[in-house]
Amino acid sequence: MRTISRHSTAIAQYAVWLALVEKGIGANLQHYNPLIDEDIRTEWNVPPSLKLRAHEFRCYPFTRQ
Repeated sequence: MRTISRHSTAIAQYAVWLALVEKGIGANLQHYNPLIDEDIRTEWNVPPSLKLRAHEFRCYPFTRQ
């Protein structure tokens, strides 16, 4: 993946995170470690043509302290 593609993907992930926070939903972006790639592919049938980079988890609604 070209650097510019990774940057635009990162901006999109950030925009999703901001939108979720605005609605009171927590989110957490986790980057993948290549050591678990094969386990992830097997568990969720991810095709080998896709490169695993990160996953954004959504959480239950939260309240600001």
